[in-house]
Amino acid sequence: MTNSSNDLRFSSCGRLASIQKLYSSTPGSSPGAAASRRYLLERNLREADEAVERDDRERYAELVQEFHDLLIAGADNSRLEAHYRMLMNQLAYSRLVHTSLGQPGRALQSDREHHVVLELILEKDGDSAEHVMREHARASRRALLAGLLIGGSNERFDGAGS
Repeated sequence: MTNSSNDLRFSSCGRLASIQKLYSSTPGSSPGAAASRRYLLERNLREADEAVERDDRERYAELVQEFHDLLIAGADNSRLEAHYRMLMNQLAYSRLVHTSLGQPGRALQSDREHHVVLELILEKDGDSAEHVMREHARASRRALLAGLLIGGSNERFDGAGS
């Protein structure tokens, strides 16, 4: 993955200020829709916590994809969503996530980063949420590169595998 494609992907994902509307009722939107979006993200994080605790890398990877998809969909920004979908289709995204999660401690770190992003969105702090999401992307990229350099991933999140 080139730096420019990574930058494009995460600069698009980084536009979290518009995602603040996930949790706020705006003219024309129903309070129920905001509550539903919030519920889905909070449920996703609870399930992700459980997957990390169980050391279920496969399930956690699915939840990572769902978390990102929920953020993008909740932004209600068709241009952002189009860029995101195009990049996800061009990348072997699932393989990349699995490789990065093979690095010791990355799943737990990623899970914590997702929690912080959601907390900041709930606090309506889009600038900080964007900053944390960019750092999350950088940490994921570093874990991915480390996984590619060692030629594979560990059996367990904590590195206890072979």
